[in-house]
Parts: sequence; structure tokens; C-alpha cells
Amino acid sequence: MGWQQRRRARLRGKDAGSGRAEGAGQESEEPCEIKDCSEFADKHLGGRSVSFQDAESVWSESAINSSGRRVRICRSCYKQLKKALKEERENRW
Repeated sequence: MGWQQRRRARLRGKDAGSGRAEGAGQESEEPCEIKDCSEFADKHLGGRSVSFQDAESVWSESAINSSGRRVRICRSCYKQLKKALKEERENRW
């Protein structure tokens, strides 16, 4: 058992003693900021926050609902982004 597993087990024990229900607060609240997508971008569902510049290289600026520096995207959109950026890197050389 590694140090991280021991730490997690210790923290779970403290949470159980404080009366917290496991999984409480795990509701989907953060929508994906890509206009065509209707999924959620919450961290516990695999959502990520990527730079606006990276998101703009895959989707057009009009397809992104965010105006800030970071864009919250769902897991499936993140997979599309990763694949597109990988192909872009390979084609650069």
C-alpha cells in the first residue's frame, strides 16, 4: 500500500466520522461550453478546463460559449480536442 492509498483511506475515515454522506454534492452543475454539446463538464464526470486558444484551434470561436481564458469541456469534447491537437502536432513536422 502506497502513501497515497493510506492517505485516502485515512481521509475517508475522517469523512465518515463527520457525518458526510459519500457522494454528496456530486450533482452535475457545470455545462460543457461547446455549443453543439449538451453534456456536463464537471470534474467528477471527466470534464476538463482547457485554454481558449486550444479550443479555438479545434472549434470555431462562434462554437464556444466562453469569453474567458479557459473553456470548460466535457469528457467527449476533451477526447476530440486531444485527437485534433495530436494530429496537428504530427503534421507540423
